Amino acid sequence: LVYSGQESFNQDRLRFFEKDTVKWGDYDKADFYRTLNELNHTREALWNGDFGGSPQLLTTSADESVFAFYKQKGESTVVVILNFSAHAQTVKLDLPEAELTPAMGGFDVTGWEAGQEMAPYSFAVLATAS
Repeated sequence: LVYSGQESFNQDRLRFFEKDTVKWGDYDKADFYRTLNELNHTREALWNGDFGGSPQLLTTSADESVFAFYKQKGESTVVVILNFSAHAQTVKLDLPEAELTPAMGGFDVTGWEAGQEMAPYSFAVLATAS
């Protein structure tokens, strides 16, 4: 769910039941949300309800700080790895069987079994081609 103004990095609290304006013009997050929307529309695994896949938790070597899961539907697979820690984490995990490519976050597909170094509050999204 994307709220009005998130793509422009709006820091103001908007009134919910009254007209409120968003200060447009600063689009620092537009590419981020554009990529998220593109993934959501083109990867069947991310579709809603019975049309998409069910989330499956992945066990990592840093479960106290890192949350990882994947969704799979048909030939579509999306893996999400989130470092919620204020510290760098070396993350080891076994990826699901799929022809994954980097989708967001700048991490490669290889090396997760041996361990990837994730910066504080970083993320990785790996996905099959659309």
